[in-house]
Amino acid sequence: MILKSEDKALTAIIDKWIGIPYYIYNSTSGRNLLYKGKGSLNDIKKFATDNNIVDLKTLEKYRIGIDCSGFVYRVLEERYGKNLVKSIKPINTLAYLKYLIYRENNVNLVSANALTKDLNATKKDIERIMVSDLIRFSGGKHVAIVESIEYDDSNYPKKILIAHSTSGIGVERSIVNVVNKNSSIVLQEFASEKLSKLIKYAINDNYIARLNLLNNI
Repeated sequence: MILKSEDKALTAIIDKWIGIPYYIYNSTSGRNLLYKGKGSLNDIKKFATDNNIVDLKTLEKYRIGIDCSGFVYRVLEERYGKNLVKSIKPINTLAYLKYLIYRENNVNLVSANALTKDLNATKKDIERIMVSDLIRFSGGKHVAIVESIEYDDSNYPKKILIAHSTSGIGVERSIVNVVNKNSSIVLQEFASEKLSKLIKYAINDNYIARLNLLNNI
């Protein structure tokens, strides 16, 4: 019998995002969130419908897609509610002042670094990993969300399913095999060659984290 921790509501949300291309903010793209890699799934799909786009991968040529932190934010927003995620704090004073001055949606100010730094999140050991936890890559330049966890007979994590948005691919799922018990996430086996490289970049600043806002849920 496979012991597994999963959240079917979270999985259903991620299902809807699979295949959406990656796009990160371009300074010439204006302030519309749709063109900053931060748009909602509804807005992205509406753009596709309005422009008769069937193959969502072709959205890339319109500079439409979602970046890694935008994807994680939007998934958490749908799963746990806008009131929760809007409390995520920008990582620096300048970003916070922009929010106060321009009243921008705080998804526009959220980065992989902000989502996983101690301002908003708490580091965790791998044996305590949970669904909806985040994995920090490249010293805060990339982030993924934990979708489900399989456990061995001793109830120790053995396989972690994550989802993320990455350049050249877009939103995808990937597997982390736990091959070194009682060791950091950076010492585990990543099925994705790209993630395997990202977890080793700035290796001492990569870890599992949980948003503090989820601690009471």
